[in-house]
Amino acid sequence: MNIVVACTPSQHWAKRTAKDENKVLWCSWCVIGPLHSFHFSGDTAYCEGFKQIGHKFGPFTLSTIPIGAYSPRDVMGCMHADPEQAVNIHDDLKSQASIGIHWGTFTLAYEEFNEGKKSLSDCPRLRRPTSNVNKQTIASIKKDIEEDPHISV
Repeated sequence: MNIVVACTPSQHWAKRTAKDENKVLWCSWCVIGPLHSFHFSGDTAYCEGFKQIGHKFGPFTLSTIPIGAYSPRDVMGCMHADPEQAVNIHDDLKSQASIGIHWGTFTLAYEEFNEGKKSLSDCPRLRRPTSNVNKQTIASIKKDIEEDPHISV
C-alpha cells in the first residue's frame, strides 16, 4: 500500500529559552493513502498555509481542527484558532469531516472549559457537526490499516 506522510505548515509561538523566541518551527501533518487521507492540524492558529495544504493535498477524508484556548484574541490569536477560524481550516483543507481537538483538557485561556466545542457546534457555517464524524469512514480507514502488511498497529 502506498502511503504518503507530509509535514505541512501551521502557526504557533515558540520559546524554549530566553534567547530562542520563535526560532523553532511548528507543523501539521498529512497522511495520504490510496483511499483515504487525514490531516492533523495540531496546536495552531489559523494561517494561509491551510489553503496551500488543501490545494496541494486535499480533499481530506478526515481532519482535526483546534477549537480551544483562544481567548483573549489579542494574546492567543497568533497561536490558537478560535471556533470560527477552525471552520475556515476545515473549509480550506476541503475536509469531508473534522474532529475538534485542543480543548477540554485543562484551562489554558479565558474562555469557559467547553466553550470551544459549544461555539463550534453552534457555528452555522460548519458543513458537518464535529461530534458526528462519519463512522463508516472511520471503520473503513481502520480496516485499510489493519489489512496492510506494511503498517504495524
